[in-house]
Amino acid sequence: MTVLDPQGLRELFQGHLRGHLRGVASHRVANHGLQRLLDHAPEDVVSEVLSELGPALEEPLARGHPGVVLALLGAAQRHPRLQGEALRCLFQALRCWAPPHHPHCVTALAQLRPLEGGDSDKGVEPEPLSPSPHGSRALQSLLHFRDPSPIVRALRALPPPALAALARSGPGSRVWDAILASESVPKNPKQRLLKRLQVLQIHPKTPPGNRNIGEKSPFF
Repeated sequence: MTVLDPQGLRELFQGHLRGHLRGVASHRVANHGLQRLLDHAPEDVVSEVLSELGPALEEPLARGHPGVVLALLGAAQRHPRLQGEALRCLFQALRCWAPPHHPHCVTALAQLRPLEGGDSDKGVEPEPLSPSPHGSRALQSLLHFRDPSPIVRALRALPPPALAALARSGPGSRVWDAILASESVPKNPKQRLLKRLQVLQIHPKTPPGNRNIGEKSPFF
């Protein structure tokens, strides 16, 4: 697919995938082809994929195919007009759409796993936050969306133990890298988030090959 031009990708999608995306996304082999399509597809094809597959995103997640969701988020990152719908579909699949800034949404995103009891269960304490590599990548993509405010608000609402767990994990430290690198996250929210870590005397764990996040930040 990397050698096809946009029209070739449209013809491939229209001739072989349109109308079959739920089955393709849940198939243990075919889902990888869908991921590669999303890596290169033009906006109109991604829009069709989102319309057909978006309401059923929970299915590939349940099958253990988070790469489909990550590819869709990456495609939406390239095509900003689709980001609002992509965010809504993902949050609905994770049962945390109402309201999107509820702290539980970060827990769901960190594991790419639907909330237990759904988003109506507002009285339950969030689970300890331990991001998976795929969940970390999802959060990183969302922080680079044109409007990352639902994710930023959710991060700011995390209780101190959850914030500490996120900062101290390897995958979680990548989320902090994304916060600092994202041009979409305004300076003031970055400052408030990083000041919370400073108050907690936490320095995010540095993945191999990365500098300490505190060294990169003007807020420490």
